[in-house]
Amino acid sequence: MLRLGRLPGRYCSGCYTYGQQHAVAECVGCRRQVPVDDKYGYCRLCRARASWAIKAGGKASVIEPYLRQVTCRQLFFANLQRPKNGGSPVGKAGRRVLKPPPPPEPPHVITGWVQLPLFTLPRDFRRFDRERHADLAIPWLVRARQTARALGEARGWSRWIVSDVDRALVIVLSGYREGEPIRYSELFPALRVRGLPVMRTAEVLDHLGLFSDDRAPAVDRWLGRKLRGVSPGIRRDVEAWARTLLDGGPRSEPRARQTAWTYLNEIQPVLLEWSGRYDHLREVTRQDIATGRDAATGKQRESR
Repeated sequence: MLRLGRLPGRYCSGCYTYGQQHAVAECVGCRRQVPVDDKYGYCRLCRARASWAIKAGGKASVIEPYLRQVTCRQLFFANLQRPKNGGSPVGKAGRRVLKPPPPPEPPHVITGWVQLPLFTLPRDFRRFDRERHADLAIPWLVRARQTARALGEARGWSRWIVSDVDRALVIVLSGYREGEPIRYSELFPALRVRGLPVMRTAEVLDHLGLFSDDRAPAVDRWLGRKLRGVSPGIRRDVEAWARTLLDGGPRSEPRARQTAWTYLNEIQPVLLEWSGRYDHLREVTRQDIATGRDAATGKQRESR
């Protein structure tokens, strides 16, 4: 069986092996000087042509009658025939068994004893230098890297994301001490400046119970901005009213977020004015409410 193109050698692996096992003589079928079998005197290509004729007939039979029908030379493309006696088929649908994945590493034992900190200081991971500070033998880091690979396979992370999460874990867990949670306020600036994924790294840490989300909710930040400068007594009642608008109460359904924003924006100037004279909403009189209403015009008056 000849090879075509720039493939090395004159024969394919099957014809080469056949030639090593049989002597060269004149083939009875194609009359060529090639390696032939000792029993019938036919070369490998003539035998292959006869075998395919048997398969085309749909039933098993002896090969000798079909060999006698071969009277000319037959060329084939290398490695495209499928021998009857087995062998790995060509292509992705082959029967070649894939190697089993390596067994997972045994989990590292992490002690249950924890030294309680006397006080907590914020850590600055932005100063991390991999050459000086990386410690890849820490049990929590080894476990976190294994967890990241498992989550990456389950969530379909690309190899670049897995690599970036691995780098982030080395930064935040090198030198880690048990009992110290990794806070979002420490994680975000160190990873964002390096372009590493914050939320996926936090997901791995949270999966291990090492993450602490110390971000203030968006509602708290919004109320803090809108009620800045309002006296504490008035602020407490207004904040409870705004949260009831957003979340609902025992006798009221929650309103749309845009509705709560609009209501609080409309009354903010009045609240600031009252905070200069009163400490609680109980001190506000009917006349104060009427004055605030009359000072508004148009859509703002209707809202109040």
